[in-house]
Amino acid sequence: MERIPILKLRGDAEIQSLHYDSDKNVILIGVSDGRIIMMNSFASTAFLTGARSVYGRFWDGFANVSDVAWSNITYAIHNRILEVAENRSLLGWKAVSKPFAAESAERVSGVFTSPVLWGGEDFVRWNDLTWAQSVLSNTSVKVAIRVANSIDDVLSSDWMFFSGDGASVTRSLDKFNLSGAYIQVQVTMDTEVEDVTPVVSSLSLSYETKFAVYFFTVKMVMEKGTNINAGLVTGHMTIPQNTEVKFGIAKSNTANWHDYVGVDLDKAFEVPQDFKDRMKIGIKFVSYSPSAYPVVDEFAVAFSGDKYNKLNKA
Repeated sequence: MERIPILKLRGDAEIQSLHYDSDKNVILIGVSDGRIIMMNSFASTAFLTGARSVYGRFWDGFANVSDVAWSNITYAIHNRILEVAENRSLLGWKAVSKPFAAESAERVSGVFTSPVLWGGEDFVRWNDLTWAQSVLSNTSVKVAIRVANSIDDVLSSDWMFFSGDGASVTRSLDKFNLSGAYIQVQVTMDTEVEDVTPVVSSLSLSYETKFAVYFFTVKMVMEKGTNINAGLVTGHMTIPQNTEVKFGIAKSNTANWHDYVGVDLDKAFEVPQDFKDRMKIGIKFVSYSPSAYPVVDEFAVAFSGDKYNKLNKA
């Protein structure tokens, strides 16, 4: 077994005992001049890494000199990332919370992962995935997507991988029946040549949405203290196939449909407490076909809790 000089004692001092502390990953060395030397993993790996044994001649309590005493140590530094020079001397290290290993590699990868994207309230389906690329010899590009009905579900889904030749690549997503308005994209670029990398200059996703038109009433102000707590919407309308009508209520003078709480037609709904004495009604007309659309001829809203049954009173 190879012997490596890793410790030099002063004067005529001799090693008398060796003890390996596995909890702290150190070696305790008892010396004849009364000192106890602690050698940590950093010192024992100052020159080489691997499995080695520490040897020493020591005195016992009766002044007898042993032949050789030894202790096995493994000095690949535990839970640390180390930097090694070309002559294999140790330049430095950094403690990490998880174990890692490092080795030279002939292939290098760069990965870009997008945030989770949303197709919107009127999303129908994902159509095409398109990107432009420059792929040289010994390099490659892969694009992956994952789709689901929520952000959390996307992050726990498996990736679908795509690749292609040429400067521009288009992949149809129709045949995959991807359900879910949330999508995430990942681009992986590999190279086996130093200082030569592939390039992805643009990436786009095309998708299809419903046709939607919105109608909003003026803000209705009721007498102070009205304390609206419930209501009902009814109306007369025509709803052809592949169309729908949605009603909603809002507490402020807004024309953003996302501010509205959805309510069902001809069903009593509870008014949130923070609406107080102000309310606005919104209608969303939705069509899945450019040739069909719904029509609302008239509608009415009834409230409970309107103290005097009067609207628009300051």
